[in-house]
Amino acid sequence: MQIFCYRSLQHVWLYDFYKAQDDAEKTFEEVFLMLEDKKRRDGRTDQTLREDKRHFNFLSEEIRNKAITEITEDKLRDWLYTDYMPERPKQEALKKTLQLIRAVFDFGREKKLCRENPAESIKYTDYASQCDLNIKTHEEKSFSQEETAKLREYALSDQINPHSVAMLFAMATGMRAGEIASLKKKDIVDGYLHVHSQQRTDRSSGHQQHVDLGFTKDQRQRPRDGRYFPITPACEEALRIAEKLPGESEYILHNKNGRAILKGSYMQHLRRVCKSLGIKITNNHAFRVALNAQLINENLDGLERCLILGHSMQTNERHYSYSDQRRLESIKKSLTLISSYLYFYIKTGRLCLVTDTCRFHTMFLTFHYYLVMHFSSQGMLFVVGLLKYPWTLMPFISPCTGR
Repeated sequence: MQIFCYRSLQHVWLYDFYKAQDDAEKTFEEVFLMLEDKKRRDGRTDQTLREDKRHFNFLSEEIRNKAITEITEDKLRDWLYTDYMPERPKQEALKKTLQLIRAVFDFGREKKLCRENPAESIKYTDYASQCDLNIKTHEEKSFSQEETAKLREYALSDQINPHSVAMLFAMATGMRAGEIASLKKKDIVDGYLHVHSQQRTDRSSGHQQHVDLGFTKDQRQRPRDGRYFPITPACEEALRIAEKLPGESEYILHNKNGRAILKGSYMQHLRRVCKSLGIKITNNHAFRVALNAQLINENLDGLERCLILGHSMQTNERHYSYSDQRRLESIKKSLTLISSYLYFYIKTGRLCLVTDTCRFHTMFLTFHYYLVMHFSSQGMLFVVGLLKYPWTLMPFISPCTGR
């Protein structure tokens, strides 16, 4: 009977102990770790988890170790004002840090660890103007022609290494590291490379696995069978070298055991090679930016470049394009001609046809613009008539030398 009572009391003590642990208020850091554990089980990538940790480390020790229920909007704003913003973070870093803070509080509310989210009313726009607004130049994001030549020379001297051959693919196609690693021989289709998958590291099962996802980064929300990259001479050279790699595999780039190269291993190899050659930029992304610059020089427009590289127009203009002086000069020339036509018509009442550089449709649109601006609704009716019967404009046009 005494033994039974002792064991019963022991069970009560253990229950009270663990219940007290569960009832104890969680610190902000504890809730963050719970959220990260959930993300890991949900299959989020290591890169995402590392980014979360990096942004979390910006928080002060006081906020990290404070009970999540005791953190107020004022305390968060004090931290922003005194600790974070004086460091002049980039706008993207500020945005992601605030997103992470809100996510931790939302997760805490979901688990009933807190009732409010004090970060909801803290807007990114309140602090954006205090960020570091300096934008990296094209040279700071891309390999130069000289650097690309050095990397190419190194890769050609190390053809037995699949990671070096991957560098040739990156130069020729601008593919992402994960796309290169998952490329298979069956993806060579009628003179094109079918880019429709990417290699990712999965730790949701408790141990590391490398899997091929059936979509690229830009199509992760709406897979659309990837994109096709034409096999250019540079790409064909990389394929010929890849065919001589030791071992048999369904993958184009593989080790001697036939396994696909790992994305992380390739990126580490590229980093080591760049440092050994004295190249400051050490990431695969620089190949994509460099190829985009080449495509601009080849007169491919934004939509065509997006089709080749696999990203949106907004992403292309924000992260990949650079100031193209050649195009700026062309725009300046066109605007100058348009202004000249309008000025000439206002002064003489007739349009001037410059045979060497002028295009008929440019004058036609200029004439429409003048009518609409100066004759309002009547001019608009006349423009509609001209669109239907454009030959009626011919009496207004007289040849001239442009002087």
